[in-house]
Amino acid sequence: MAKLSFTTMGTPEMSGPEAIAAARKYGYDGVDLRVSDHKGELTPTSTGEEIAALRRVFDAEGIAPAGLLCYNDVGSDEAGSWEKMETSILRHLEIGAALGSPSIRIFGGRIHEYDSPEAFIARSAEVLTRVFEKDASSLKVLLQNHRGSYTFMQGVALAKAVGHPRFGLVFSPDHCIMMDEDINEVFAAAPEYSLQMYLADVMPPGEPNAERPWHGVLPGKGIVPLKDAYNAAGGDAFDGWISFKWEKIWQDDLEEPDVALPHFIDFFRREMC
Repeated sequence: MAKLSFTTMGTPEMSGPEAIAAARKYGYDGVDLRVSDHKGELTPTSTGEEIAALRRVFDAEGIAPAGLLCYNDVGSDEAGSWEKMETSILRHLEIGAALGSPSIRIFGGRIHEYDSPEAFIARSAEVLTRVFEKDASSLKVLLQNHRGSYTFMQGVALAKAVGHPRFGLVFSPDHCIMMDEDINEVFAAAPEYSLQMYLADVMPPGEPNAERPWHGVLPGKGIVPLKDAYNAAGGDAFDGWISFKWEKIWQDDLEEPDVALPHFIDFFRREMC
């Protein structure tokens, strides 16, 4: 049976305990918290007691931490940036372990601004190899394919370069669409490299008005082939977390959580199972 969660990008006005309670109310199995100085339930400087307090809330509500959305430092041409990336990922792994999270979601950086994508991937793989050498936990590190950063297939190339069982991808099919990837190529690679899914739907620029950019819509109302993506990743056999990615924190005009959260549960059970 699918393990369903939602990211707290969709509940920016809720505290961590409130979001966890909402998960229980609407029938979710887990919540993906954010580690961020901008409306994060945790920050990189959160204390041990702050993390432990949230873990107690998860336990009390019978809800699981599904993952941590981390806004880590990334490598670039800036001096010392790769070392900062390593330190940042290690700190987020510490937080994840204390919370009882199975994984952390990381960003890979602005690969398209680097002279050579292949060199960027190689440097990133070196960083991640050192991370796994230093961190003895069982937490997975998951790269999200994301517009302005790695495509899904570039993430696959990084996973091959890292070659570690604790590294894989968060498969975000909406970003594949926004980055105009070959969806058949992505679907072919998805079963092997996808360890979590972020499901979201979008409409393209200009719809419904000429000035509107890419924007989120309730699942089933946009152009993302969500069921095809789910089936490509394994369908009912997929054993990773499936997280509803509702980016109200960045798009204030999106529907409120009391509309969006039950909609996703209903949509998933009706259309995806």
